[in-house]
Amino acid sequence: MKKLRKMIAFCAGLVLMYPIGAAADADRETAISSLVRIRCTFDDGSEMAATGFAWNDKMHVVTALHAVAGCEERLVKKENGKLTTADIESVSLVADLAYLKLNNDIGLQPAEVVSELTTTRGDYFTWGYPHGILESFGAQTHFASGQKGGLTTLLALRGVEQLEGLFKGQHYPRKDTSILRVTSTLQPGQSGAPIINDQGLVVAIADGGLLGGFKGINWSIPAFKYLDGLPYSDDPIPQDRSVWAALYSKVTPAPVDAGEPQTALTEPTSQALGSLRHVRTIPLSVFEEILIEKGQEDSNIQFIREISETPDHFDQLSFHVYEDPVTGATLGIPAGLEPIWDEEIGLLHAETQSLQVAMSVAILSFQSFTEAKEIGKDYFVSTFHDYIDWETSPNELYVEANDEWKWANGAGFFAGIEKVSGSPVDVNLSVTISENEVLGYAVFGPELVENLPTEDLIAYLMMQMSVMDLSGFAEF
Repeated sequence: MKKLRKMIAFCAGLVLMYPIGAAADADRETAISSLVRIRCTFDDGSEMAATGFAWNDKMHVVTALHAVAGCEERLVKKENGKLTTADIESVSLVADLAYLKLNNDIGLQPAEVVSELTTTRGDYFTWGYPHGILESFGAQTHFASGQKGGLTTLLALRGVEQLEGLFKGQHYPRKDTSILRVTSTLQPGQSGAPIINDQGLVVAIADGGLLGGFKGINWSIPAFKYLDGLPYSDDPIPQDRSVWAALYSKVTPAPVDAGEPQTALTEPTSQALGSLRHVRTIPLSVFEEILIEKGQEDSNIQFIREISETPDHFDQLSFHVYEDPVTGATLGIPAGLEPIWDEEIGLLHAETQSLQVAMSVAILSFQSFTEAKEIGKDYFVSTFHDYIDWETSPNELYVEANDEWKWANGAGFFAGIEKVSGSPVDVNLSVTISENEVLGYAVFGPELVENLPTEDLIAYLMMQMSVMDLSGFAEF
């Protein structure tokens, strides 16, 4: 996401945004020369897409094991269109890695791997093929840093409840598998993608995540820890499809015409979002499936289905998800709204045509976690506080902090009378702090939402969902 801030005296400690992209351009040639798209076909005709890269020599490719296990055929395609089939030569169960032997030379240049990682700070880029993208794509990547940085294990992740379900019935990877936590967005199709430093060396391999990958609850396999032993591993090669297959490999039904996908990611039409990066468009129906998998069904989605004009209308409802390339924070906005960056007050703002429903978001950077705790909430609230006569003031919001993790969060509903219109208004306010970064999110609606026009009511409910599940920093 773009840094959203207003440079005023009381918040003079905000950190300036730095430019990105130069390192990605410098590493592009190195990354593409080793990169391949991998398409796996199962015996039922369904397919799975992933990414891999040449390593050791031009005839061997590394990818995520969960992306190629149990496949009837593995098709490997280079950026220039050359393709071949491949077989699994060896696997590392603990690292969820597969070492593929190509059946034909397609002119790959093997990538080099760092021998160690002394810091998780710096410029890193994940190079891969997000689902629907036919050309390689390099996205800036952030690892967790500070007390949350460096090597950890899958067991250490928050959200382990969902991991428990994934571990059932499968013995790879393990809960004690070493990982590097990724606090930026990974996308379907990026399983096995190399994460490269500013010298063009592979640091890690994108592996998986929770909540569909859009909220930064993602991880990668440290290449310097596991790759050297991969060619010599005697681990048994799994013959069945992985239960992890739908993490960052993209599973699609058996196609009517088994050709390459021809469409790219759908981009929002708004040009007012600056450097915010659109990373995914999630249909409401898919979002519902994600919640069901978490055991958190939302009755509001069924209500939206009931009040939608037609089934087709419901099927067209979706969220745009954006990422700030600097902080790794994500932000969900109901599709159809036109978000704008208001430089005067330092907010990203979106509202319905009737102006009865609106949302405002800010991402702020401070010099320290302590400063973020002391100033962040009040700064965000100050951007809209004076427009409403409060019955219960958002200044009273309690933000609970965990100093060890440098993490804090607070949320609540507040009410008042809008000064211009004289109408009662409710505000759903959420503030999250991760280290020195603050994400503030406010949804504004009338006191009696049942009186809203149908489109506004749907937008209001989807904004609430955006706050709860589509916006935030990595939850580790």
